[in-house]
Amino acid sequence: MLRLDHVLLAVPDLAAAAAAIHRDHGLTARDGGRHPGAGTANLIVPLGGPYLELIAVADPGEASGSPLGRAVAAAATGGPRLMAWCVAPGDLAAAARSRGLAPAPGERVRPDGSVVRWRLAGLDRALADPALPFLIGWDDPAAHPGRGPAGPAAGVRGITVGARDPAAVRAWCAGLDVALEVVPGDPGPRRVIVEAAGGDLVIEGGPPPT
Repeated sequence: MLRLDHVLLAVPDLAAAAAAIHRDHGLTARDGGRHPGAGTANLIVPLGGPYLELIAVADPGEASGSPLGRAVAAAATGGPRLMAWCVAPGDLAAAARSRGLAPAPGERVRPDGSVVRWRLAGLDRALADPALPFLIGWDDPAAHPGRGPAGPAAGVRGITVGARDPAAVRAWCAGLDVALEVVPGDPGPRRVIVEAAGGDLVIEGGPPPT
């Protein structure tokens, strides 16, 4: 099984994006941290298990030398954009191997100085073709960013993704734990449907400009 882990929303300004998502959806962003070497920083919006990652360029010079930093800068041009999505398999090594991917370590420094560590597989491929998610495995599951108060969110009901080959994306994501709608068109996540006590919340944002 694949578990939806998080969805990345590239934004020009983290504080403004956090204010907007609270105003529009009642969701609260909390401290994330910096990504060493990528020139980016984030805030975390818990969604009752999965989370929404608000990500922005924090150091333009550093970001210009990083594939992730360049992708965030491009995606955030003109306003917030859903730019990528991530899934957590039960066995990262096996899932990566079956897809021809190699896991690599990553980390983020929290504002309190603590470090969150993980292993990623397929990020570069997902940045090139954001119809496909990248894979993650957390070194310490208890440190998962989605843990903690989720406000009105009770989980994610579904995600809509654009793809040039929808059938291939559906096959790649077989067993996903939320409803997946794949529509023809420019690749990338389009919509996240969040379950909440007062009714579904819909977070939208098309693929980055090409």
